[in-house]
Amino acid sequence: MARLQMCLVVLWCLSVVQVAPGMKQCLKRPEHKRRLHELKDIMCLTPKDALVPLPVPDGLDWVYPGVWKVKRCSGQLCIKTNEHCAAVAAKNLTIKVEGMKLNNIMEKICTQVTVEEHTECGCMCTKSQSSCRQNEVFSEAMCECLCSPEVKNKCLARMEMFPGTCMWDPRTCTCPCNRVIPCGTGQVWVPEMCSCLNVMEDNGVMMLSARV
Repeated sequence: MARLQMCLVVLWCLSVVQVAPGMKQCLKRPEHKRRLHELKDIMCLTPKDALVPLPVPDGLDWVYPGVWKVKRCSGQLCIKTNEHCAAVAAKNLTIKVEGMKLNNIMEKICTQVTVEEHTECGCMCTKSQSSCRQNEVFSEAMCECLCSPEVKNKCLARMEMFPGTCMWDPRTCTCPCNRVIPCGTGQVWVPEMCSCLNVMEDNGVMMLSARV
């Protein structure tokens, strides 16, 4: 019921959208209404008729009929771009078919095959944590990858500790330095500090120091 209400709200919003003064409307009113009707028909609400190939049992070469009309959810429209229409409930149909077996002669066998029919549709998220980049976490509620709060907080702490050296980039979920400068002899660039540090040796142990 909630899914149906959401779809109807979207269709209502599309039907009452206003065109700004001076802008030309792309579709005339009859065409706009027809498109809305077509859109309602393909919303991910109830399964629609679809032709699916029937499985061929082991030992047979083909079955007749080779396809069957069943209810399926695929190919219907979801509101969010990261979602696809899939079955949330289904049942198995048993169909009587003629099985064909090729030996020296064609042998015909009466048999049964099982095919799945969808009984209820729902919009499923197509993303997961594996879809996210480094420094991103997956949000099931929003069906998208978001910047890790931990990474962002570390960047904000760096910005406070080293003012003017770095900036939080929400597009890449990184904390790049505002500028990268060439380091002198005996120095190494340290991205975490956006600065060149001197390489020093203390009792055979290599150390970094900010001292000139």
